[in-house]
Amino acid sequence: MNPRMMKPILPLALGLLLLLAAPVLAQDMPDDGTGEKSPTYLDSDVSVEKLTPEQMQNLEERLGEIREEVFRSKASLKQLLDQVRMGSVSLISFSIRHSHEVGPTFELETLAYTLDGFEIYRAVNTEDTALESFQDEPIYEGSLLPGEHLLVVDTVYRGKGYGVFSYLSQYLFKVKSRYSFTVVEGDVVVLNVTSYDEGAFLTSLRDRLKVRFEKE
Repeated sequence: MNPRMMKPILPLALGLLLLLAAPVLAQDMPDDGTGEKSPTYLDSDVSVEKLTPEQMQNLEERLGEIREEVFRSKASLKQLLDQVRMGSVSLISFSIRHSHEVGPTFELETLAYTLDGFEIYRAVNTEDTALESFQDEPIYEGSLLPGEHLLVVDTVYRGKGYGVFSYLSQYLFKVKSRYSFTVVEGDVVVLNVTSYDEGAFLTSLRDRLKVRFEKE
């Protein structure tokens, strides 16, 4: 197994879903007070509001519903794991391969994978890891329980430019992509993931970075 790959997550962890936010890309850079702009991550604006008693009650009721849903999910997962131990349900072979097809306008800094809410891979781009050279690179090999699963890919890029475009190096772009898929008994699943640059010179930078998922 490739030394960059994370150890497979315990089957107990697999089966839980985590819904994550849509892709967030960097916008204009803030001034740090010295007249120079500093690189930063820019997420959506956050506002804080005081809740009314009625809103608090609704929130408490919703939290109660979520607790019940989590309890039922744990019970269902335990039942499924018991079936696996008894041999009535088979684990499914599952692997992930990653390819990098982003052009020279962006420099990949970090790459991370999360499966069903648990991180299975994380790496920083260095001479040793060479993330930008990935072509069908094995990221994960393990097993899954039958059912629905959620894979989330997080990438961070730095703009790359020269001359009049050297300002691009002060921009960081965070891209979050998620892929929901279902596996059934008897499957041998290989998931090919490709990060790529969809745009051209006139396309807005925030609209260019994409991730493609293909299940074999």
